[in-house]
Amino acid sequence: MLVLSALIWPFLCVTTYGKNTLACTTPSIYTAYPSVNSAQLAWDNVGSPAYQLDWRITGAATWPNSLTINNNSYELTGLNATTSYEVRVRALCADGSQSAYSTIAGFTTLACQLPYDLREPTIGPTTADLAWNKPYPVSTVLHWRQAGTATWPNSLSLPANGGSSYGYSLTGLTTGVAYEWRIKAICSPADESAFTSPRLFVAQCSPPGLIYGSDVSATAATVYWADIQPYSYSIRWRVAGSNAAWTEGPAITGNFYTITGLVNATTYEWQVRMICSGTPSGWSAVNNFTTQCSSTYIYGITPAATSVLFNVATRPAVLYRIEYRTAGSATWPNSFTTAESTALTITGLTPNTTYEARSTVLCADGSETPPPYTSTFTTLPAADLSLAMAVNKRTPRVNEAVVFSVTVKNSGPQVADNIVAQSLLPPNMTFLGSAQGGVSSNGGAVNIAVGTVPVAGSATFSFSAQVTTPGIYRTAAQITESSQNDPDSYLNSGTADGDDDAATVDLRTKETGNSVYVSPNPIFRILPPVQLNQPAPGASEADLSLGLQTDLRSPTSGAAINLSVVVANRGALGATGVVVQLTLPAGWQLAAGSGFTQVGQTVTLPAVAVALNQLTITTVPLVVAGAGEQLLRALITAANQPDLDSSHSNAFGLGEDDEASVGVRVR
Repeated sequence: MLVLSALIWPFLCVTTYGKNTLACTTPSIYTAYPSVNSAQLAWDNVGSPAYQLDWRITGAATWPNSLTINNNSYELTGLNATTSYEVRVRALCADGSQSAYSTIAGFTTLACQLPYDLREPTIGPTTADLAWNKPYPVSTVLHWRQAGTATWPNSLSLPANGGSSYGYSLTGLTTGVAYEWRIKAICSPADESAFTSPRLFVAQCSPPGLIYGSDVSATAATVYWADIQPYSYSIRWRVAGSNAAWTEGPAITGNFYTITGLVNATTYEWQVRMICSGTPSGWSAVNNFTTQCSSTYIYGITPAATSVLFNVATRPAVLYRIEYRTAGSATWPNSFTTAESTALTITGLTPNTTYEARSTVLCADGSETPPPYTSTFTTLPAADLSLAMAVNKRTPRVNEAVVFSVTVKNSGPQVADNIVAQSLLPPNMTFLGSAQGGVSSNGGAVNIAVGTVPVAGSATFSFSAQVTTPGIYRTAAQITESSQNDPDSYLNSGTADGDDDAATVDLRTKETGNSVYVSPNPIFRILPPVQLNQPAPGASEADLSLGLQTDLRSPTSGAAINLSVVVANRGALGATGVVVQLTLPAGWQLAAGSGFTQVGQTVTLPAVAVALNQLTITTVPLVVAGAGEQLLRALITAANQPDLDSSHSNAFGLGEDDEASVGVRVR
């Protein structure tokens, strides 16, 4: 065996046994990009786990500044403007040795530079949008005044908000008055630029000064401009160079307009103007676009386990054919066509699978343009978890131990790991303990480290608790964590959203107590409002429904009861002339003095009016007869307005909501 010793070979950084090794390599600095108060540095990656970076003002006798860095680049900050610096770096090797320092590199920080490209993208009668660019993100000071004023009475400090394009909107200006503005950069408390030369504008109704461009298809184009609210705009267009009459669109608010009815492969020119209190400005400079069936692309892809959400780049007045397939497939077996370009969804996908998708533009003239490229995404791994709860005693005594069981099941298709479940105990319930190490309690929260559950497997954990006050207890648990996505549940979304990752078990003490104690649900998913399954009513339709209710459900024969007849209207129009007909069981009669008329076993109530989104209640006093189960029935037989979903056909058993019944057991 060959043995190399660091004592014999002093230029080696490492003592190595069994083979030759290289010395701890010296890196070289190859990038130094200075700004005003910072510099971006980079050096060779020589494979060391860390590097020592030193810097100083050029000419200093020592190196007072030093940092240990775990990669091969770093941004020095807090530097002085217009100052020369020197930097050096050395590698810190894994065995604790150090390389030699690199050659010293130098740079000079920049002076605080003036903002540039000052402009007014939009000017209105009382407002103006100001804009400018900066070479680096620094704060600025903005001045503005009426032209001719000796001083600058209006001053505003604006923060460095990132990027290179900045702006500010002036409001409260006086129409027809000239204003001027200037700006300077603040690079540090001790370093700032001079002010720019003042710019002049007049607050007046002006055409937009900034045109954003256009999106085109074969027969349409959407054009954009910078706007000021609350003013409106109009545009006009024609074939470029034709000297034909302009076609002018309607007045609109906002900053875009879609022109339709165009000819493919044709260049058009267009202009826009502002309309202020009905008075238009002059037209903007002429802008051009050329129609073509432009391609689109898919972006903003957000995959889930069995679905994906995405957008396509919008093109005007077109349809999009979306195709998708499992990656590597020879054909595109799945497709759909849509006019929408945002928040598109594909469902029914397989978890943990890579797919390809593309979008083809279908233009109105029958032409189509294939996508420039195919997008790829991978659905998330999925394990369909569910949770169940059980309790060994449904009617315990106060302070008696009760065992709760929590079972987590995995229906696949993948193994689930790092599963955590939690039960927040109701008030007046105390955790007693668990024989399983994965169960712990902290402040009324029972935490269960479930761990891994295989496909088609389950895991059950138990804990004991006791209640200290009589009453009804509803204890809930939910799955709060899993490394895999659950395709049909939102983990840690609360215990009341109906997902199968949560469950509730209830118990009632043998001691009398009517108070109900429920597990807290502090983190919960807000569910959307319950939607009616009814179609939307037309403007000339009511939507009447009928309900019956009695004040006694088990009267004795000959007793008096009150029947409430409830008519509700959820349509688009108030209802008048609404007539309800009752059918009474054999032998039943109206109570004396009821004010209603009975013919045989039929009682026809007087017509009523039911306002939109209101209800009316008519109380009918009755005398009970017979014995056993008795059925009262009612039906809306007439109304002056058509009903959205009922025919008022004077017939029972059609399943429409203009009929109702209520059962009574006569003793």
